[in-house]
Amino acid sequence: MTLAGVLTLVLVATLPRVARAGRARAWMVPLWLLGVLALGLTYVRGAWLGFALGAAGCALVLRRRALVLTTLAVVVAAALVAEPGVLHRVRTIGDFNDDTARDRLAMLDTGLRLARTHPLTGVGPGGVKQLYPVWASPEALRRSTSHLHNTPLQIVVERGVPGLAAWIAIWVAFFAASARTLSRIPAGDEDARALVLGSMAAIAAFLIAGLFEYNFGDTEVLLVAVALMTFPFIVQRDLDEAAAGVRGVHTM
Repeated sequence: MTLAGVLTLVLVATLPRVARAGRARAWMVPLWLLGVLALGLTYVRGAWLGFALGAAGCALVLRRRALVLTTLAVVVAAALVAEPGVLHRVRTIGDFNDDTARDRLAMLDTGLRLARTHPLTGVGPGGVKQLYPVWASPEALRRSTSHLHNTPLQIVVERGVPGLAAWIAIWVAFFAASARTLSRIPAGDEDARALVLGSMAAIAAFLIAGLFEYNFGDTEVLLVAVALMTFPFIVQRDLDEAAAGVRGVHTM
């Protein structure tokens, strides 16, 4: 889970830069594709989905979208042919008879019941581990767990609705600030655009994957996500400094 989460963030964040790599940086492409193959072999379907949607979002706004999408399709097809286990994992996505899917649905049911019982304060950090054995639905395959494999659900169960609202506000503020920075980047500054776009797409992938895994509680993954969140603000600082320099020249 941790490896898949880190790979998803890094691969999506670097995609805009890899997509515009010229001959001098052509070495980046095979290494990036090797990373995609490694992600496929983690067998973590939630991370696959987060990566796919994050990469697709990048491809939609990149000038080389056809090349990006074609390359991804080739890598995915190769992984499916080379490793039957990957194909099996893909086929069982959405299969409610799959043991993993059944267990996740049981966690969802248990989590919603806990959230309804403690809507304001939640059950407290670490409360899921203590209460799940008692509250687990009869369909649950696991009778004990420390988290519910769903980040928003885990937040609302342990911190209540106010905690969930604060958590959502973090991401709304991030994407709003990043979008403003992206709109300020002058035409031709592709490096800055790649940093901001990659950061936004990677965090979107992180949040999507978090619907199937409590990645907000995975320290290694969260550290990478938080580091990537700084990129738009670094670019914003550079834009502000450049604008201040231009104003200083005009006033001399």
